[in-house]
Amino acid sequence: MLQAPFKPHAYLLGTDSRPSSITIFGLTGGAERWLKIPLDVSQRPVTFARQALKFVRRTPVVPFFGPTTGFVVNYTPDQAVRFDLNGKPVDRLRYAYSPGEITLRLGKRKIAPDEFLTIVGLVRTDATCLDP
Repeated sequence: MLQAPFKPHAYLLGTDSRPSSITIFGLTGGAERWLKIPLDVSQRPVTFARQALKFVRRTPVVPFFGPTTGFVVNYTPDQAVRFDLNGKPVDRLRYAYSPGEITLRLGKRKIAPDEFLTIVGLVRTDATCLDP
């Protein structure tokens, strides 16, 4: 199986290291939705921390993780930097930071959170929204 090429990315950090409600966190999109900070990777890497800090300043509380304490920018698979709330680097990591992954299964089948919500009727698909 081919792995997608690495793309720099960043994550919010909160006071808690585990989500307060792991089930709801996972069902509603997990780290991709609640923790990932969008970066414009067409810009130079030197701008990534500034981009993330701008996002952090608009996010005083990390849903499911409590008050925001900082962020991590993954520059490469083997280089990441943790920053405080002021954008000051506080730790250099020798690996890309990962907040973990939640896997949803229906029987033996692995399913995406949005697919699960559709199955249980909490999200309507285009096919169910057609006019009669």
